[in-house]
Amino acid sequence: MTKSDAEIEEIQDSAENLTIFSEQEEEEEEQDMDHITIPELPEGQILELRLLSNWGDNKFIGLNSVEIFTATGNRAEIQKVG
Repeated sequence: MTKSDAEIEEIQDSAENLTIFSEQEEEEEEQDMDHITIPELPEGQILELRLLSNWGDNKFIGLNSVEIFTATGNRAEIQKVG
């Protein structure tokens, strides 16, 4: 089964639109990230994680682990989790 020239042209136009859309999404994402500042060596006593999205699951968030390191690169000693 062969596709007509019109069908091929329609597929090519759709592919071009997807590429343009992806590039626009990437640019918007980069603009959103411009306002975020991550400190190089944060310090403090309490680490609070606010997980705001779970990809649609009603009960669980997929988080395997959190690794915390000291300024010297060693694993931090955790006093309490809770």
